[in-house]
Amino acid sequence: MSSQPYSLDVLTQQLTSLNGFEYVATGGQKTVYAANHQEHGRVALKLLIPSSSPERFDREIASVNAIGNGRVPQVYESGRLIEPYHDHLWLIEQWVDGVSLKDKLAQGPISNALILQIAFDMLTVLVEAEAHQIVHRDIKPDNILIAPDESSCWLVDFGIARHLGRTSLTAGFMPHTLGYAPLEQLNCLKSEIDTRSDLFSLGVTLYECIEGVNPYTSGVTSVDEVIHRMNTVICPEISRLVDNKGDLKNLITSMTRQKRMHRISTAAEAYGWMREIFDMGAV
Repeated sequence: MSSQPYSLDVLTQQLTSLNGFEYVATGGQKTVYAANHQEHGRVALKLLIPSSSPERFDREIASVNAIGNGRVPQVYESGRLIEPYHDHLWLIEQWVDGVSLKDKLAQGPISNALILQIAFDMLTVLVEAEAHQIVHRDIKPDNILIAPDESSCWLVDFGIARHLGRTSLTAGFMPHTLGYAPLEQLNCLKSEIDTRSDLFSLGVTLYECIEGVNPYTSGVTSVDEVIHRMNTVICPEISRLVDNKGDLKNLITSMTRQKRMHRISTAAEAYGWMREIFDMGAV
């Protein structure tokens, strides 16, 4: 795919509320542009790659709208393009001015205060998702954005979110990111997917924030080796204090147990624990 997948002239003609299009990236199921909206200012325009599932795109919008959390970008509009991009789906989303946690980690160690902010904000989102029976299923550094002043964080890309009350869109396979997805997701155990799956992924992400490496992918040479580690290696305890009480270590351990029945039970419980940690502050 070229660096400019869509004609800007066509986008301007069909999406009349937008102007000033800037190509951002193509990855996964979507192409993303930045643009200016007549009412909402700077926004993100996401266009669904035609081979992807329209129903999954609809569920992404439904997930975001249901959660309605200040740490999830709001969807303003959605629709379909016409010729020459017949039936290409699009959505216009709140623009988040921030850097991905993945890029932040690549720059070097991050502060204890930011680690606590990430944990607190992500658990705030998961509490709301849990209340609406939504599982993100792809929490990882790529999908967490950090504000320039590090005062807040957002969870993005609900493209493979699972609505527990709806029929699954996949058979024999469950979308995941190796190294962050828990065993029930790797093994396509759909009946076992719930908030505890997201808590595992967040726990691994927080471990990476603290230690600088993913415990399941660091130093591996093959997919099979990652899967073997996921099945046999317990996520290690963090090696340094982040919070004044030293409790974050125990919370991460509780979130990253291999068997979901051994993990902390709910996002609400994890949030309550994290609220106390956050209030006590960073080391």
